[in-house]
Amino acid sequence: MSYDEEAVLLTQTGVEKDKDGFPKDIYTKTAVFVGKKSVSRAEAYKAMNAGREIAAVLGMMTMEYEGAFQTVEGAEIAPSCIEYRGKTYRIVRTYGEEKEEMELMLEAADDGGF
Repeated sequence: MSYDEEAVLLTQTGVEKDKDGFPKDIYTKTAVFVGKKSVSRAEAYKAMNAGREIAAVLGMMTMEYEGAFQTVEGAEIAPSCIEYRGKTYRIVRTYGEEKEEMELMLEAADDGGF
């Protein structure tokens, strides 16, 4: 598969207060290349049973995903979101990290928290 679309992985590295004193998450952004895949019927069914809806599946090189990990207070933090085609998605599940290529199962992040 070719990974010829640009996306940005978001890894939460902290929390700060906004101008009104409310907490706001701080993210480190890492540019990556991805390719859109179709959502399998089995994956959609599993997500639906868990109360989630898979909005997209993206394939990417595992090395790029691992390059977005951040170390915060001695703990390694994985990306939790991705910006793709002008929208932000939550990473619900990853598959194939032990291989050269992997998949990210995504749900829409429509809570306004980004």
